[in-house]
Parts: sequence; C-alpha cells; structure tokens
Amino acid sequence: MASFAFTLSIWYVVLFIVEFSNYQKITNIKIPYFIWYHSNYFFVAFVWLVWYSIRKVKIKQVVFDLNEKKYRKESVIGPFLFKKQWENLSEFDYISVYSDRIEGDFELHLWFKGNKRIRLFESDNWAELFYLGYQSVNKLNIEFYNSLHKDDKFWVDLNISVMDQIDDMESKYRRL
Repeated sequence: MASFAFTLSIWYVVLFIVEFSNYQKITNIKIPYFIWYHSNYFFVAFVWLVWYSIRKVKIKQVVFDLNEKKYRKESVIGPFLFKKQWENLSEFDYISVYSDRIEGDFELHLWFKGNKRIRLFESDNWAELFYLGYQSVNKLNIEFYNSLHKDDKFWVDLNISVMDQIDDMESKYRRL
C-alpha cells in the first residue's frame, strides 16, 4: 500500500509539472481531458493514501528513564524517529491490562497518581500482555489490575505464578 501511494505521488507530481510548465504545448503531447479535469480528485486520493500508509507503518513507543524519573513518547516511521520532550514521572500507581471489546484488541496501561495513564503495549494476544504486565509489576514493585473481562475485574495476586494465573483465566474465559 505504501509503495502504491509513493507511485501515485510521483505520477501526480509529474502531472502538475507538465501542467505548470506548459510542457504540452512545447512537445505536442496530448494529455486526456479526463486527467486534467479530475486532477483534484487524484490529489485527495493521494493525500488519503499517504495518510493511511503512514498510520499503518508508524510505531509508537514509550521510553522511560527511571533514574531521572522521566519518560517520553516516540514515533518511528521507517528510518525517521520523532521524539517528544521528556516529561516528569509522577509516582506509579499500578499497571492494568484492559480489553477493548469494540476493536477486539488488548492494552496494557501504566497508571500514575492523579489518574493519568500511558498506554505501554497493544496486542491481540491477551496472555502476552498479561505476562508483560506481570513482569513489569515485579520490576516496578507496584500493583497489577486485571480488567480483561467486564464482569470480573480484580487485583492480581502477585504471589501466584503468572503461568498459573494465565491457565486459570483461560479455563474461566474461553472466549478471550
């Protein structure tokens, strides 16, 4: 899709270079009226394709500096890295794993004092996120909240191994 958008953009730029330089009169190349008349629609399609392609290839990540108690969000698009400013971390409250039933994926959030949160991970595999959350909670020494199922939300017991908890949840919620 991204390569198609790139090809379309090259074609569109060539059309406008030909139009603005009056190349048609000099070389006697006839460009169909349909292309000239509908060039605005091609431009809208081009902009939409570029926007869609960038959304699909963009990687969002959060970088933590626990020694300085700061974090920043970064976006990676191909070889380009876009960084935001470092922000101060308030005290960690807990980590939660969350199910988004509408989109069908799962998210792992880090919650701060004052009801602020950062989305750490997003995946379609709930067990993977539960395992990542469990490991992060042990490193940060905070609590872990399970809100995978809307009717059964609870604080995770960190004294029970993560694999036992995942097995229990798989047997309890077969539809996850």
